[in-house]
Amino acid sequence: MNQQSKSQLTKQVERRACIDVFQNDGPHTKFQDMWRRFQQLHPLVTRHPETERTILFFNRAYVRDIDGMTTDEAQSLMAFLHLHSTDAKFGYRHRWQAGDVVIWDNRSTQHFAMNDYGGFRREMRRTTIAGSVPRR
Repeated sequence: MNQQSKSQLTKQVERRACIDVFQNDGPHTKFQDMWRRFQQLHPLVTRHPETERTILFFNRAYVRDIDGMTTDEAQSLMAFLHLHSTDAKFGYRHRWQAGDVVIWDNRSTQHFAMNDYGGFRREMRRTTIAGSVPRR
């Protein structure tokens, strides 16, 4: 992708809000009313509340649509954003050692556990801290 295309895409994404849901099993006809109650609209691009850095607020498991776009446009953009956000160049791969503790900030990180601990027990304790409302 050339610099002009990147710039155009960045402007397009910065202006958009996405429709996010708490479940990731997809809408089914008989659950449409329930599904709508769990939807939230938030910006695709926001600022980290402590660092003020611009962050992409997107996760394919939860984002279902992009406000103001046709279904085809939204699906295409979401596919691109998923490929971009899961690109190995942005990844960190932890090599576990006894006694390790890893903490990450879900506001600007996506967690993906690899099943590479065969023969060992994986233990994870999750703590969620109430935060601020995403803003542009």
